[in-house]
This record gives sequence, C-alpha cells and structure tokens, in this order.
Amino acid sequence: MRNRFAFQPRYFLFWLVYFVITKAAFLLYHFPKTAQLPAGSVARIFGYGLRLDASATAYLSVIPFLVFVIGSALPARWFPRRLLAFYSAVIGVVVACFTVADLDLYRAWGFRLDATPLQYLNSPGEMAASAGSAPLLLLTSILAGLLVLGWWLYKKLVGPIPELPPHFGRGRAVLASVLYLALLIVPLRGGCSRFPSTRATCTSAPSPLLTMRP
Repeated sequence: MRNRFAFQPRYFLFWLVYFVITKAAFLLYHFPKTAQLPAGSVARIFGYGLRLDASATAYLSVIPFLVFVIGSALPARWFPRRLLAFYSAVIGVVVACFTVADLDLYRAWGFRLDATPLQYLNSPGEMAASAGSAPLLLLTSILAGLLVLGWWLYKKLVGPIPELPPHFGRGRAVLASVLYLALLIVPLRGGCSRFPSTRATCTSAPSPLLTMRP
C-alpha cells in the first residue's frame, strides 16, 4: 500500500516527468533540426529547462496541494478525491493540447507558443494557411498518445490517495501537507537563489532549441 504522505511528492514528480516527456516529443517531432545540434546538446536542452520545468510543475501543484491540506482536515469520507482527479485531468488535456499546438507552430513560424500567435491576429490569412498546412492526422495521433501516456503515468506515479495510517490524527496530516505546500516556494522561485526563475535563465543556450520550456 502506498504511503499517504508520499502523495504530494509523487504528484509533483508526475508533472515534472510529464513536462520532460513533452520536451522529448518536441525534439522528436523536429528530429531533423535536433540531429544537427552539436554533441551533448540534447542533454543540455533538458538541463537548461529543468528549473523552468520544476517551476511550472510547482505552479500546477499549488491548487492540488491546497486542496490536499483542506482535505486532510476533513473526515476521510469527505476528502475531495474527485476534485483532485478532475483538476489533474483538465490540466493534463490543456498541457497536451498546448504541446501539440507548439509542435507545428515552431515548424510553420519558427517560434514557440508564447505570445507569438497574437502577432498574427491581424493576418488571419497567414494563420489559416499555416493551419491548413499542418499534418492534422499526425498531430492528432501525438495528442492522443500524450493523453494516454499522461493517464498511464498518473496511474503509476500518483494513483489513488491512500487512507490515513491508523492512530494518525488529522492535525498531524494537515501539518505534513502544509509543509509540502510550503516547500513549493523553492521551485516556484526556480531554486534557492535570490532571483526567481525566468526565461532569461535559459538564454545562455547556444541554440534556440536549447531554450525550450514547457
């Protein structure tokens, strides 16, 4: 049986691993460009983006961790398990959709998915032409693969929330949950440095592909 107090670390690990998988999907989709990178650059792609991956993971974990704190103070039958599962499912679909959109956006425009589409709102013809040239069947297959992989990964890494151990009061459970919530401050800031993590932390990369973020 899984430990109740490992749920929050496992939840954080799930999103961190999932972001790494989406980064790998991007590199595979753009394999011709990836193959042209210097030796060792692929490893540096993940290294450069790890702090941003952890920061994004922390942002996505704040609400579930808060819900877990509240749920730990409630009787077991009132624990909001379905709310946590619903939130995770919705965010998983959103992340997968943005990932797939980003794949073809970079192919068509040479930019990642940030504010770039806003530049094309005044040029709907260009946007339509770009969308029309997208390999929709391939992108749909990738989206389905990411969703299935995310579901499987959630089952393996997170799974159902175990009950509290016998003779373990709700007060101690709340205290442990609050501690995990407080620890999110470190990845939210991008580490223990005085300055929070931003996209500038990756700008020293020698190639645009090395500045990847989720």
